[in-house]
Amino acid sequence: MKPIKLVMSAFGSYGGETELDFSQLNGLYIITGDTGAGKTTIFDAITFALYGEVSGGAKETSMLRSDFAADDAKTYVKLEFTHRGKTYKLERSPAYIPRGKKSPRQPTALLECSDGKTISKARDVTAEIINLLGIDKNQFTQIAMIAQGDFMRLLVADTEERGKIFRRIFNTDMYIGFQNKLKERLSLEKENFDSLQKSILQYAASASGIETVCDINEPEEFLEALKAAIKSDKKADRRLKLDENKKSEKAAELTRYAALAESRLKALGDTEKISGGEADSALRKSIAESIEDDSVQRKLTEDINRIRASLDEYEEISKAESEREQLERNLAEIGIQIKKLSSECEKLRKERDEKLANAKELAGAELEIQSVSTSIKDYDAERERLNSVIKKLDEYERTAAELKKAQDAFIDAEAAFDAADKKAADGEALFLREQAGIMAAGLSDNSPCPVCGSLLHPSPAALTDGAPSEAEVKKMKSQARRLEKEKNDKAQRAAELFKESELYLSEVKERAAEHKLDTENIRSSAEEAIKKLSDRENTAKSRLEILQQQIKTREAMHSSAELVGKQTEKLENELKNKQKSEQEISSDIKAAESRIGEMKRRLSYATKNEAENEMNKIMSGLSEQRACIEILAEEYNCELKEIKEAQLEISSERRRIFSRIENNGKAAAELEKAIPEYRAAEKHFIELDILTKTACGDLKGRTKLAFEQYIQGAYFERIIREANKRFTRMTGGRYELVRRFDALNKKGKTGLDLDVLDNYTGRNRSVKSLSGGESFKASLALALGMSDVIQASAGGVSIDAMFVDEGFGSLDDESIELAVETLAELTDSSRSVGIISHVAELKERIDQKIIVTKSRSGSSAVICR
Repeated sequence: MKPIKLVMSAFGSYGGETELDFSQLNGLYIITGDTGAGKTTIFDAITFALYGEVSGGAKETSMLRSDFAADDAKTYVKLEFTHRGKTYKLERSPAYIPRGKKSPRQPTALLECSDGKTISKARDVTAEIINLLGIDKNQFTQIAMIAQGDFMRLLVADTEERGKIFRRIFNTDMYIGFQNKLKERLSLEKENFDSLQKSILQYAASASGIETVCDINEPEEFLEALKAAIKSDKKADRRLKLDENKKSEKAAELTRYAALAESRLKALGDTEKISGGEADSALRKSIAESIEDDSVQRKLTEDINRIRASLDEYEEISKAESEREQLERNLAEIGIQIKKLSSECEKLRKERDEKLANAKELAGAELEIQSVSTSIKDYDAERERLNSVIKKLDEYERTAAELKKAQDAFIDAEAAFDAADKKAADGEALFLREQAGIMAAGLSDNSPCPVCGSLLHPSPAALTDGAPSEAEVKKMKSQARRLEKEKNDKAQRAAELFKESELYLSEVKERAAEHKLDTENIRSSAEEAIKKLSDRENTAKSRLEILQQQIKTREAMHSSAELVGKQTEKLENELKNKQKSEQEISSDIKAAESRIGEMKRRLSYATKNEAENEMNKIMSGLSEQRACIEILAEEYNCELKEIKEAQLEISSERRRIFSRIENNGKAAAELEKAIPEYRAAEKHFIELDILTKTACGDLKGRTKLAFEQYIQGAYFERIIREANKRFTRMTGGRYELVRRFDALNKKGKTGLDLDVLDNYTGRNRSVKSLSGGESFKASLALALGMSDVIQASAGGVSIDAMFVDEGFGSLDDESIELAVETLAELTDSSRSVGIISHVAELKERIDQKIIVTKSRSGSSAVICR
């Protein structure tokens, strides 16, 4: 890439438009001017045109607009350049807010390629430039701009600082990123390894019933002890299970006997009525032998229940007779209520019929209301139509009055135009007659007459007093044309109003004929018709009010009749309910009499006392049986309780063993899974730990050389090799730059330290020991070597323009001469080098110059050769 032409407008310190034609410059040239004039801005403009950013990167693009720019001046940079034999044109404008505006101008960019292709979007243009040149903005500034201060820092930097510089220049972040990823991976593996260790210890801690302690270095031994404990617990559980089954069989037998005893006790019924019996041993033995046969007990129980039921029937008969007497009293009372309700219902029916008859007399009011309402609407519609006739008559009269005014205005305008037109015609005639006098006024001696050509003018024509000038004639004609236009406008307005009034008059007469009005007195005839319509409407409205009142009266009668009807219906329902109750009570009385007779026929004993004596005799026998069964039930339950307690102890012990087997089984299963993972993680962690320390230069007892520094060292060797091609020549063969490999101590980083070989003494020494001029030569050689390596690292890109910024002030005349010769050697037929400096000796040695001048209106730049 080589610039041909650069145009800066309102950019940086350049307030106006500045154009630099680089095609006039060949080889080495200098950009010179006062400090702050804008020398480096030229390189900033080239960088901005290419990439949309300035070279330093510290300025925002919104700050690129010049403070010296006029309000209407546009900020932009145009760059024409060649690359690999093809020509390209670029124009780019940054985003900025014009003075006095609130909305910012958006950034723009346009790239015109030699093949006719154009690209307009800023992002697309930048992408195309990167693709075309093969480098991005940072790489371009590193190759094309040698900022001496930056490379002086590179010269004296230590390994750590120089590593940061190389990381930025050669993008070795990927290698430190590799180191960081190794550290992150190691951290993850360490977490996994620690997690597996913790898991193994937790699984071991969860085991129970084992005395062996888990050693994390030998977890396999603990696993074997755990498996042996599980095997022992399973054997003990099988032994307990046999004992538990035997006790379960005995418990089932006792449970069945106890249930039979409880069942027979429950069948005995009420405890209080059969208590007091004594337990006979012979009877108890007999019951125990036949605990499942309860036929005797069941027969006695049936007998006592039968007698007890008969006792209840004596009470039921007495209760039923009392209920029958109460029903007979209720029947007499309901008869009285039925008679009273019948009388009230008849009275309400008569009242309802009278109200309905009165309402019927007012029927038909709705039909008459509809007819009257229709008539009122017709009256309203007719009145509206008559009013529209009057409104149209008003419109006609208004238009006729306007027509009269317009006709008068036309007559006045016509008279004014005639006067002005005559005045203009008279003035023009008088002006034309005075042309000879006007020409004579312009004659002078020894000048030819425009008419006859004579040089003598013995009797020139004279001007008449009061003759108008050409300007006055034009003014009179203009006045006449204006008045003519006014006359024509007023004539057109009068014609429009005449046509409008004729239309209104025709419509008024047509509507008057439709309503049969007097065409000679339309207004009064229409008003009389409206008055008659209003009288008929008032009469209809009065009749409508009467009819509406009749409807209200009829509705009130219907409502009252409906209310009475509801009251009647309520009393009739109540009457029906009373009559139904009367029938039900009669039926209940008959049923009670039948039930009393039936109960008396079923009784087995003549009196209640005989029945009670027989029942007491049977209950005494049941009481003895109950006492025996209670003792047997207690014996069964006591023996069952002892067996169940033994079962609980066995079950509890089995649960403890089962829980221990299950818990230890889970722990063993987890350990069998975790131990191989732990061993694999341990091996992987150790290997990754060694790899990470090697890549990061952290191996104990070894030189601190990280992977990134190793890569940077390869670049450093190439830079030193390229730099020495110039540094040795600039120092007359005395010095060479050499790389130092040994560290001051093994704790510090090494590999990027720099020394200088003094060929006069044959010894290496620090570059910091060089004088100011020698340091400049070294840093310049290092910068040029860096540029060569960067350019080669970027894929052999072609950048045919280079800038060197300052740094020559510390050199003597001989050193300046050597530096200039070195830079001149960089140039050839296709490459140019621009030195940005204000050093006077350089101005004298270099003929080609770009001189930058600053002023109150901003900077300017010109090319001098």
